[in-house]
Amino acid sequence: WSTTFLPTLYSRLGCASNPFVLDADMVKVIQDIIDLVYPDTDYQVRTNDRIFAMKRSFFGRQGIKIVAEFFKDEAYANKPKAIAKYTLWATRGDGPALFGIPTPINCNLNKGDDRYIEPDDIFESKFIIQLLTPFLKSCKGSCQNHGCPVGALALAATAVS
Repeated sequence: WSTTFLPTLYSRLGCASNPFVLDADMVKVIQDIIDLVYPDTDYQVRTNDRIFAMKRSFFGRQGIKIVAEFFKDEAYANKPKAIAKYTLWATRGDGPALFGIPTPINCNLNKGDDRYIEPDDIFESKFIIQLLTPFLKSCKGSCQNHGCPVGALALAATAVS
């Protein structure tokens, strides 16, 4: 279960093009994994099975934990105005929630302005990396390569934003 099935399931769910939708196609995907890993089982997956929520809830829980830990830093602890200022910057679309090198906090110019400083390293923020690292480790042992973890990245970006 934990050495083959779960890593294969996590890998497949992490590569889902729309991880926010749990539909009949996803039921089929999970059923295919069960049939691959456990060929002698007669278990039939249903849309409301607990298995659907397993890794999606991980992103929400871990995202909250990572952000809460960040705001325990001396610069933010018990300083709601500092937290609010950072949060507005982090989530404005070019901030440190998603970018490894965000647009500076004091750069409030429009993107078309020649003086605007473009962010760089999308999805390489410390928050995204902290969130994706344990998830990707949990995929180790998958018995199939499902491609790039675009679904996991979408869930991570949503969780830290």
